[in-house]
Amino acid sequence: MEEDTLAGPYLLYLDLIERELGTALVDLNRLRSLQRRKEAAKDRCLMLRVALSNFRYYIRELENLLD
Repeated sequence: MEEDTLAGPYLLYLDLIERELGTALVDLNRLRSLQRRKEAAKDRCLMLRVALSNFRYYIRELENLLD
């Protein structure tokens, strides 16, 4: 039961990362100019970095709980 509770945050962040990647790809395919593609890619990369940072935090917390 406890494992299910701990898995929740990980699944949430995996889903967020997957959605961000999908959105970034869709946005890049829709944009026509190279400059706008670069700007959109930078924005999405920043959002992904935040999501990955949160994911790493949850991994550390889970490891601490399991020790």
